Amino acid sequence: MDSVKNNKIEIQKEFVKQYKNEIFPFLKGYEVLRKRLNKKCNLIIAIPLVIMALAILLTIFLKNDGYMMSSGRILFLCFSPGILVILAYFLCVNKNEESKKFALELKKSCLQKLLNAFGDITWTNNSNLIKNEELHPSELFADFNQRTTDDEFCGTYKDINFKVCETTLLKEYNTGKNRSVMKIFSGIVFKFEVNKSVKAHTIVSTKGDLTARDNKWLWLVGTLGIIEPVLKSCEDDDYRFAIGFLVVYLIIIGIIALYKIFKKEKNEKQKIILEDVKFGKKYHVYSQDQIEARYIVTPAFMEKFLNLRTAYGAKNAKCAFYRNTVMFAISTDKNLFEIGSLNKTLLEPETFKKLYTEISAIYDIIDYFKLDR
Repeated sequence: MDSVKNNKIEIQKEFVKQYKNEIFPFLKGYEVLRKRLNKKCNLIIAIPLVIMALAILLTIFLKNDGYMMSSGRILFLCFSPGILVILAYFLCVNKNEESKKFALELKKSCLQKLLNAFGDITWTNNSNLIKNEELHPSELFADFNQRTTDDEFCGTYKDINFKVCETTLLKEYNTGKNRSVMKIFSGIVFKFEVNKSVKAHTIVSTKGDLTARDNKWLWLVGTLGIIEPVLKSCEDDDYRFAIGFLVVYLIIIGIIALYKIFKKEKNEKQKIILEDVKFGKKYHVYSQDQIEARYIVTPAFMEKFLNLRTAYGAKNAKCAFYRNTVMFAISTDKNLFEIGSLNKTLLEPETFKKLYTEISAIYDIIDYFKLDR
């Protein structure tokens, strides 16, 4: 334990050294660029809005020829607030895109220098380091058919290879007017391999968080999309067909639901009741082996698991143990691993402290498994 603590102190010292000696002097030049770009974006937003606001005021206070305003002026005053809001929205969206470009260029320039303090770790962007074929076996995620990725890392720490991926998983149902999209997951996926395989598949997840166990019910969301177009296609005098269709639909849904409820799959996971009542109130633990699950989900593991969730400011978290693989999925809509934006000075060290916390939380988990092997 002392060696782990000493190692963390050394990493922290190296991180601070990298920041002071290489990153901070470099950021001074970027800070000048940030201020110039921020000023430009603010002007792009302010000038059209000011012109629009002045046009509204002139329309209101311009001297009337009679007691009544012209119909054109009335229409303009009616629609101008809406136009002003829409204009402001699109201008702010444009600034947000410029901020993303700036942040990405900043990462490309100096993020890797900071990461060198952690040893063998490499940053990349939007390259799917963790493939879909690696996500499915974990059973941490319900079915998805769309995916986007942002920041990604891979490396080796204490002889353990790891991958980290900031990703969003979506499930799209139907197309056209009946298209609907359900968010399956958004956050951080962290995968590494340990030197000992487990016999059973064990999952720990926040209650209500979607996992593969929910696949048997998500199909219902997709089938709901076929009801509306069928009913719309019915004429007023075809109400009997509509009623008949709904009756048949409900019967089929009921039969499928009963089948899925009573179907007993081979090696089906059982719910594990843990001694920690507080942990059990927030999290489900499912496994194919009761004894092995209790050996894995120890009080020490629970503490590390909660610390990982806290480091990313997330409410939901889940993890899976299968074969020789451990995978964590931390749900959050926050934009993580950021080191700067147009709206905030780059010379504030708090941003980099946050980055250090986010990366070191991953290393803490690996340290735990190396100690608890």
